[in-house]
Amino acid sequence: MEYLKFFFLLFLVSLHFKVSSQNFRPEQEPPLSEKATISLITGEPGNELYASFGHSAIRVHDPETGYDKVYNYGTFDFDQQGFYINFMRGKLNYSLSRYDFARMNLVYKFLNQALFEQVLNLTYEQKRMIFEYLNTNYLPENRFYLYDFFYDNCSSRIRDVFKTALGAELVFEDDYIGEHKTFRQLLDEYIQDFFPWGDFGIDLALGMPADKTASSENYMFLPLELYRAFDHAYVISDGDRRPFVASNQILVNPVKIEKKGFSLTPMVLFSGILLLMIFLTLYESKFPVDLRRIDSILFLIVGFAGLIIALLWFATDHITTKNNLNLLWAFPLHLLAPVLIYHSKFLKFSIYYFLFWSIFLTLFLIGWNYMPQQLHLAIIPVLLLLIMRSYRRYQKNKKTYEQYVDRKK
Repeated sequence: MEYLKFFFLLFLVSLHFKVSSQNFRPEQEPPLSEKATISLITGEPGNELYASFGHSAIRVHDPETGYDKVYNYGTFDFDQQGFYINFMRGKLNYSLSRYDFARMNLVYKFLNQALFEQVLNLTYEQKRMIFEYLNTNYLPENRFYLYDFFYDNCSSRIRDVFKTALGAELVFEDDYIGEHKTFRQLLDEYIQDFFPWGDFGIDLALGMPADKTASSENYMFLPLELYRAFDHAYVISDGDRRPFVASNQILVNPVKIEKKGFSLTPMVLFSGILLLMIFLTLYESKFPVDLRRIDSILFLIVGFAGLIIALLWFATDHITTKNNLNLLWAFPLHLLAPVLIYHSKFLKFSIYYFLFWSIFLTLFLIGWNYMPQQLHLAIIPVLLLLIMRSYRRYQKNKKTYEQYVDRKK
């Protein structure tokens, strides 16, 4: 059922883009009446990883003319040329779309997710400026932008709309934040408990840029943080200072379903594999057991992970996947480990290779707390496993090489 919801949402998002991508001009939109309101719409995080950070949009509602539309900076076109390649390389263009608010309301009712509205405390002139800014931004030559998850997304764009349109009249206070967190720590609050495998994958993919301390402005890349920031902002007009948010209301109040953490977490699985491999290694030291196939699979998996990390770093424009210290242990050359394990031609080199990794990974583990990048704790049992099997392979290959030398004498 959740997959059906996902594809239904993708269909509606795509439909949003196609319907709203016609070449409307700002002058086609009716002028706002005095009764018009402009609101921040915030969708709560969903129960699936793809919706775990929520969503933000701007609503313009004029009961006098019947105008009720959403301006959404989080849409993209599946039909754009090179969509999947551009997505992987970090070159995907997102777009501002405009559509009836009723459609967004329908999506959140279908997904059983809360939808919040903050009606903003604006003068008529301020509303008119924002409305004009949005419609100018919606022109075909202006609506596209290069998406960046931390610095330029559907939430941060909305922050910039109001900062640009209102200028010094809008002031964000940040005393409510307290001690500032890093981008990675902010993400952890949304996915660590409920999406442990998603959290593990994200921590593997994101490099040191994710460990930068987020400023008050940076916080607003997350929809719920944008919501909080609006609640702690004020506007100034003719010397009058007033709260930025005039009223808060819940537009969609879902049936609450308790979120449950996934029991088979990366830490549980990898720790279990480590315990099993400790047993097999002890057994191997006393009995003639061949674990070369298991070692080959282990190093292949780690090497493949390293290859993906390296591609994200060097072959894409994603800023957040650069300078990733996970590449120090998930090394792509581990993909060649089966060759070193099985082919006697490389026996002597394999001795030094596995000895190096057993020592290097031990030092890596010792220096864990001094890393400039926060690494996922589930990596620790993987490191211990790699150290143990690297040293065991060193011992086995060294013994085999010494026997070979003795036979040559």
